[in-house]
Amino acid sequence: MQRRQPLFAFVILCVAILLGVSSAVAQVNTATLSGNVIDPQGLAVRGAKVTVTLLATGSERSVNADDSGHYTPRRPRPRHL
Repeated sequence: MQRRQPLFAFVILCVAILLGVSSAVAQVNTATLSGNVIDPQGLAVRGAKVTVTLLATGSERSVNADDSGHYTPRRPRPRHL
């Protein structure tokens, strides 16, 4: 049961990031996204996969967090609707 709590927190963090990204992409075409993935204790989650989706087109970019939990994905390629 204890192992599930960090996983749940990580999933919630990813959802929050994706919701924030969708708002940022809708507002500005030249936005840069970066952040840190941390566990409930505040420690970096090394190698965590972060996926950014451009909701208008479904285009995705994935990146793995570095050793300090930091990530900076490239902007998804826009496609014609």
